[in-house]
Amino acid sequence: MYDAIVLGLGGVGSMALRGLARQERSGKFLGIEAYRLLHPHGSSHGKTRIYRRAYFEHPNYVPWIDESIRVFREMEKEHNDSFVQGCGTVIIEQSQNPTSSDPAHFPKYCQASYQSAMQHGIPVEYLNASALKERFPQFRMEPRNNDMVGLLEPSGGFVRCEKVMAAALQEAKKAPHVDIMEQTRVLSLDYIPSDHGGKPTIELRVQTADDTEPVVVTTRCLLVSAGAWTGQLFPSWAPYLRPIRQFAGWIPVERKPELYSYQQMPTYVIIPPKYHLPLYGFPCDDDDQDGCHKQIKIGIHGRDDFVTDPSNNPKQVSEDEQSEFLHAVQHAFDFDQIHQRGDNKNPITPDQAFAKIQTCMYTMTPDTHFILGTPAGHDQVFCVAGLSGHGYKQAPALGQMMVDYALGNDMSHWKLDFCDPKRFNV
Repeated sequence: MYDAIVLGLGGVGSMALRGLARQERSGKFLGIEAYRLLHPHGSSHGKTRIYRRAYFEHPNYVPWIDESIRVFREMEKEHNDSFVQGCGTVIIEQSQNPTSSDPAHFPKYCQASYQSAMQHGIPVEYLNASALKERFPQFRMEPRNNDMVGLLEPSGGFVRCEKVMAAALQEAKKAPHVDIMEQTRVLSLDYIPSDHGGKPTIELRVQTADDTEPVVVTTRCLLVSAGAWTGQLFPSWAPYLRPIRQFAGWIPVERKPELYSYQQMPTYVIIPPKYHLPLYGFPCDDDDQDGCHKQIKIGIHGRDDFVTDPSNNPKQVSEDEQSEFLHAVQHAFDFDQIHQRGDNKNPITPDQAFAKIQTCMYTMTPDTHFILGTPAGHDQVFCVAGLSGHGYKQAPALGQMMVDYALGNDMSHWKLDFCDPKRFNV
């Protein structure tokens, strides 16, 4: 029997298993992944993730982000690799008072980020319309009437998420008290009563790729980081966990690539006044050895395209989706400024605009805050779910919460109340 099983080894689960692997006390732990490790079917792939500390979503996330950045930096030293790249993060949106630098006049997202920064002592710089254009000419400011402003957080940047996950899983694999089962699906979850009146044993019946018959594994504690699949395991949570289809694209930079390097361009969140969803993205990663060092990455945040079955989210991006994506991206960038097209009299096509487009999923909650805790009727289970498209930057902290739960450590310092599943009565 295992002392704890981690179910789902993506961004959060890999960090939880790493944390358990580093425990000096006795114990036996198992990690289960439905696909192969480091697969592209969930929410943790795509090379990079933004990190920012002046958090407009909720200031209570900031300590979790700070702890996560500390762990990312610690892992860099241990693995002698580059996982975190500072370059700043800028929030760009339309203002009713574009020449004012009075915080009372900041627009919605800049205002919330500024308040979070002030609460936690995070340096930020407000850029009025003229300062924003002068500092960051890479962005297309639409409409062109000088009313787009920005809030720059110099301490922001991006994390090389796939490299971090690979490093975390490498540590777990080396630990003699950790086992990993990949390509393994959970068929059922049951509780076996104790003969001595103690806590029941959790029994998982699983199907591996190598076995013709299901296998049974047992544990004292189950840690669930199953992303979009969490609602299938705990149906009472399903109405509050909405998997939605997303995609991100990589744009080759052919003109002035140095202008789009992380040395001159920050990560960004743009709220276009003429498009209904925010856009986010990354400068060229000069350290990328996989062909993306001269490509900027961009995504749409929060497309409401419900995925009925997370196991069947098509990897292929349709022509309609490509056209939708190109239309959105043109609110942030002028392709004639980036590309060297011989024929720029005709509209650019998706094939010309993007080197590749990759799908992923968000699992959204009604209020976009995480669900962290124990499902009703499932004692000895701790779930991290509903990360709503902004979870990876906090993966080490979330993984440590799972470790603390498994080891019976005090969790009050995490201040989880605003992410408690009880707010949805589940």
